[in-house]
Amino acid sequence: MPLVHGREAPTGSGTPKGKKTQSLPARPASDSVADIGDQPVNTSTIMKLPVCTGAALSLRLSSEYNTYSGSDPRLTLTMKTTGDTARVPCRVNASRNDAPLTITPAGQHTSTWKSSACTEGHAGPRWLQASHNRPATIDFHWKRIAGSKHCDKEEAAPYATYLAEASLAGAAPAQTSFVLARKESSKPPATPSRTPSPSKSASGDASVTSGGSSGSIGGLLSGGTAQTPSTKRASPSGEPTSANGGANANGGTGANGSTGGGDDGFIGGGG
Repeated sequence: MPLVHGREAPTGSGTPKGKKTQSLPARPASDSVADIGDQPVNTSTIMKLPVCTGAALSLRLSSEYNTYSGSDPRLTLTMKTTGDTARVPCRVNASRNDAPLTITPAGQHTSTWKSSACTEGHAGPRWLQASHNRPATIDFHWKRIAGSKHCDKEEAAPYATYLAEASLAGAAPAQTSFVLARKESSKPPATPSRTPSPSKSASGDASVTSGGSSGSIGGLLSGGTAQTPSTKRASPSGEPTSANGGANANGGTGANGSTGGGDDGFIGGGG
């Protein structure tokens, strides 16, 4: 090193005095309540952009569903530039405190939940780049918790219609609404039992079947030909008939159906 008047001459190397290097904000931890996903955050390129003003920002808040009967509400805040500076990118702070979401029952003034409450571990800045063609987004997840002051106490929010509102950097707030409904039962409704109608008895069917002549059934069961029962007729002479259905030997019909006189003639040899 050269000497000047007995002293070391200063060189041009080294950091000039009075000028400090600006440190970048730390990368924020993953946040399940206000999630920014994999968007670039707190980078050197983003920190060089101008801060977005309220007049240059357009906010849009949308709900995943209109009615939530079983799942938790999820809402998305979209931030993009508008107006004369729409093509000029700028940066927005999407932290819990700078971009809060407030949920209030419809028709009331007291909020049920705020994303800016209970920010332990998520209070740092989260600078995102926003432009008209490449908006910045925040995905909010409300776990149906009522009350924002008691972080260690989780009280379920009542079923009702809610109004959600998001604000950022002085821009006009964005709003949407949704309904928390009771979860429908997955069990199918019970089917009323029916009283069985009286069935025909076996004997009733049998009696109808056997409504024909007994002789026909008897003949079929015995393997013979069905016959119609004969009707007994009185003899012409009015005399009583014998037990076997024939008349007496003197004038009636014999057992084999021949007349008595003829039999006697044949037997006696008369002709």
